[in-house]
Amino acid sequence: MVIKERPEYSLTIVGGPSNPEETNYQEELRKTVEEKSLPVNFLGSVAWEKLPIIYNSHELCINLSPPGMFDKVIGEALLCECDVITTNLDLSDALEQNAISDDILVQLKKRLLNYHYDVNLVKKRKYVILGNHSLSSLVLQVLNK
Repeated sequence: MVIKERPEYSLTIVGGPSNPEETNYQEELRKTVEEKSLPVNFLGSVAWEKLPIIYNSHELCINLSPPGMFDKVIGEALLCECDVITTNLDLSDALEQNAISDDILVQLKKRLLNYHYDVNLVKKRKYVILGNHSLSSLVLQVLNK
C-alpha cells in the first residue's frame, strides 16, 4: 500500500528560459516531469495581458523572486484573488507567513502540504496590496516625502 505524502495538485510553470543554462535546466525539469508522470504544465512565455486568465484559474502562485526585487507578479496575482507564497520579503506586510526566507525548500514544502485556500485571507492580502503597494498609493507616498 502506498501512502501519499502530498495532496492532489497540479503545477503550471509560466515563463521560458532566458539563457542557455536555463534552457538546459528546463529540459531537465521536463524530463523529470515526464519520467515521474507529474501533473506539471509548461506554458512558456505568456503575454502580460493573458496573465490574469492564468491567475484567475489557479488558487496559488509560487514566486521565488529574490528579496529587494519588487516583482509585480505578486500584486497582480493577489488582485486576481490568487494567493501567493514568495521568497520576496518586501511584501511581507501583505503576505505574512507566506513570505518565506529561511530554509526555502523546507518552508515551501511545509506551506504546500498544509495549504488551504482561504478566500477571506486572500481578499485581505489583496486590499493590503491595493492600499500600500498600488501605483496610486506609491505616488502619494513619494509626494508626501
